Order: sequence, then C-alpha cells, then structure tokens
Amino acid sequence: MKSRYTAAAAAAVLLMLWASAPRRSPPSPEIVPSPSPEALYRLAEYDGRLAVFRAGSGSGPILVTSVRTALLPSADRTGLAEGIAAADDRELARLLEDLS
Repeated sequence: MKSRYTAAAAAAVLLMLWASAPRRSPPSPEIVPSPSPEALYRLAEYDGRLAVFRAGSGSGPILVTSVRTALLPSADRTGLAEGIAAADDRELARLLEDLS
C-alpha cells in the first residue's frame, strides 16, 4: 500500500515538474549542445522532511514530502545533509521512491 502511494506521489511530482518546465525551441542544426554534468534537482532536508530543490537555484524547495528525515538510516541523512543530486526526472523519481 505504501509503495502505491509512493509511486503515485513520484508520478505527481514528475507531472508537476514537467508542466512547470520552461519550453525551449530545438537548437539549430549547427549548434550541438554538450551534455551538462550538472544535476537538475537536489534532494535535501527541509524542516525535518525530505525535500526537492532545483539544483543551483538557491530558492526554496519545489516539493516537501511527508518523509521525516530523522527516521531514515544515518547514511541517507548524511547524504541529505550534503545534498543528493538527481540528474533528471527519472533519477528523481527513483531517489524519492528509495527514500520513502
């Protein structure tokens, strides 16, 4: 049952992020974008809960989950204290499921 709620929450997050993402026109053929080594998202603790931030934005969280970080294993809490990078929506969904 918890897994079903986690999957639904992850799907809702991805839908929200997709809907709020700025739309870009495709690059012209002579411009080839290089792959960015930077992550799109960062998972961290916010008010004692697992939260998702846009990487590098410096603003508040875009999502605060109901997961209490105090209940997570110490290795996960250490990772969240440093910030866990998620390169894309798929990795974000996997991390949210793993930490829930």
